[in-house]
Amino acid sequence: MPGITKDTQLESWSMGKSLTATLFAQLVKEGIYKIEDPVPVPEWRAPGDPRGAIKIVDLLHMSSGLKFHRRTGSGLHA
Repeated sequence: MPGITKDTQLESWSMGKSLTATLFAQLVKEGIYKIEDPVPVPEWRAPGDPRGAIKIVDLLHMSSGLKFHRRTGSGLHA
């Protein structure tokens, strides 16, 4: 579609959650991650960053406590 690029954020909602969980399950099966591991985001590992306590399972259960901000067409967060 005109105007859509590899950098365009597209909302996928439940479809995205299902795909992410399926792909992540493959990584667990391969032994790369365990669901109880801390989220592998280096920026969250800084001393004193409360996000360092978030585990992968928290993200999969959507219980991480992180706030979600959706971009609107205006570029503002809803």
